[in-house]
Amino acid sequence: MRNEGKSICNCCGRVLEQEEYINIEKQWGYFSDRDGTIQRGKICEECFERIAKTFKIPLEEELLTELL
Repeated sequence: MRNEGKSICNCCGRVLEQEEYINIEKQWGYFSDRDGTIQRGKICEECFERIAKTFKIPLEEELLTELL
């Protein structure tokens, strides 16, 4: 979500800094209830952590040794 040029978390409404969010986009296809719809949003790190803890199967995680 953008508000006056600022990126905002779609979960909590907090204004986001440059790289502290996950950008999500989904184009729904055939046989879904949202067929032909594209949804976009941003989720801050705190909301992501809270949501990820609810997953039955943990997300894969890889630690980078070199940060650019």
